[in-house]
Amino acid sequence: VAGGVFTASDVGKKIRVPGAGVAGGLLSTTIATYVSGTQVTVSDAAGTTLAADSKPIVYGYDDTAAIQATMTASQVSRFPCGTYFVTSTLTLPANKAMEGSTDGCVILARTDAYEHTVTAGVAGVGGAGTVSVTGIWFLTPQYFTYGTTTTLPFAAASATAAHLALYGADGATVTNNRFWYNPNGVSMYGGTQSTISNNYFTGVWDTTNANTQEGISGITMKKDGSNTVKSVVVSGNKAFGGPSSSVESINYTTATCGTVAKSLNRNIGTKYGILATDGEDVYVKDNYFGGNSFNAILLSVENVMQEWKIKSNFFDSSQ
Repeated sequence: VAGGVFTASDVGKKIRVPGAGVAGGLLSTTIATYVSGTQVTVSDAAGTTLAADSKPIVYGYDDTAAIQATMTASQVSRFPCGTYFVTSTLTLPANKAMEGSTDGCVILARTDAYEHTVTAGVAGVGGAGTVSVTGIWFLTPQYFTYGTTTTLPFAAASATAAHLALYGADGATVTNNRFWYNPNGVSMYGGTQSTISNNYFTGVWDTTNANTQEGISGITMKKDGSNTVKSVVVSGNKAFGGPSSSVESINYTTATCGTVAKSLNRNIGTKYGILATDGEDVYVKDNYFGGNSFNAILLSVENVMQEWKIKSNFFDSSQ
C-alpha cells in the first residue's frame, strides 16, 4: 500500500480492501502478519487480483461491542477523538446521550453494510425519549472514484438505512454532527418536541443499486404506528447534497433523433434534503440545501401534514 503506515500492532485488526473481493467486490478480512510499513498479509485470499488501484483501504479494530456496552451502562457516552469501527447497529437507550467533539475528530464508521448505525426506541413502539446525539461524524466508508461510473461495495443495501433512526423521540436533540454516505442521515419515526440543528449531510452514489442512488434523504420524517411527528425544529443544517462528481448514463429518445446516449455528471448527494410523509408544526429555518437531484424539501401527504413553517433557507442546485 503506497504511503502505508502499518505497524506490528495492526495484526488482528479488521481490514477492508475495495475491489479485491469476489467479482471486484469488497474484501473484508483480518490482518494476519506485519511485513513492513506498506505491506501486510491478510487472513483471506483475494477474490480479485489488483495490479494498481487508488481506492482507500480501511482498517482497525471492531469497536461495536465495547461501544454498545458503554452506551448501555452510561447516561452519557463520551467519545475521545479517534475513529471507531462499527459492524452492526448500535442501540442508544431511552433518554441517554452520545457526545463527541464539534471539530469532527470523533468518527463513527459504519462498515460492511448500508444499515442503521444507531437506533433509539423501537419500531412500532417508540420510546426513544429525550436522547441526545452531538459531535459525532457518522461515516460509511465509500470507495467511489470521482468522475466515473461507480458501484458501492455493499450489494445488500437498504433504502431505509439511516445513520440515526429515532422511534418516538420526545425532546430529542441532534446537533453538530456529520452524516455521510448512508441512504438516509436522520430518520424520525413519530416523535415530538425535538431539534435537529447545525448538522452536515451528504449522500451516497451507486449506479447499479437503486436503493442507494444518491441516497434518499438528509432528514426523513414518517409516522410510526400511531406515533406522528409533531413540533420539530430543523435549523442551521448545511449541505444536504454533494459535489457533481459521478457519471450517470442516460438515454434520451425523441421522434426525430431516435435514442441518444449521454453521460452526465450528477451530485453525490441525497435525492431530498428533507423527505416527510408526516409532520405537524414543523419549523424549517436557516438551512442550506444544495446538490439534491430531486427536491430540497418534499412533503408527501400520506398522513398528517399541517402547520409547516419554512423560513430563511438557502436553496441551491435542486430540481
